Amino acid sequence: MNLQDAQFYIINLHHKGWLYHLDDDAVDCLRDVATVKQAQTIQDNIDLIIDADFDWGMFGCPLGFCVALHNNELDLLIESHEIPQTLKEE
Repeated sequence: MNLQDAQFYIINLHHKGWLYHLDDDAVDCLRDVATVKQAQTIQDNIDLIIDADFDWGMFGCPLGFCVALHNNELDLLIESHEIPQTLKEE
């Protein structure tokens, strides 16, 4: 797993409506939307993400990334960058 994998995992949780405060327990937080097994798997994966100690840059940590995602700050960040016309190296 790398930082991008961790970010995409969190983004996928957000899109499913399963993003929760990462300091809390997933099993408790997701009991209304996920099975105990699903929530425990999510908790295990979040623990791996936190323990990986990636450099989250401007977000500081996975929790900061979640806050930015929840507040739609990532959309604003993405929209502020120009999209290249081609991805091919010249």
